[in-house]
Amino acid sequence: MFKAVLFDLDNTLADFVNMKREATKAAARAIINAGLKMDEAQCFSELFQLYWKEGIDGNSACEKFILSKTGKQDRKMLEAAILAYLGEKKASLKLYPGIKEVLLKLR
Repeated sequence: MFKAVLFDLDNTLADFVNMKREATKAAARAIINAGLKMDEAQCFSELFQLYWKEGIDGNSACEKFILSKTGKQDRKMLEAAILAYLGEKKASLKLYPGIKEVLLKLR
């Protein structure tokens, strides 16, 4: 008899890549709205690539991105990016179809 079943959330139970993409788009828009003069699509593309290079979680990618574009640490841009990212992350993290039913059956 099983006493536990363990799952990794990211891309097992929920679509992590889509969530990351949407949250990064929100962060890019927020950085631009906070003053960065850059095309939104290009901003998203560069920031998304940097996340995969620097580490998928944490603020270091945003910090390095802003520094590379402005030449300084811009707290206003960073705070805007983090707030937008976290808000969209929560809104767009969705379970794959059928996952809820599987978890209920396993319970």
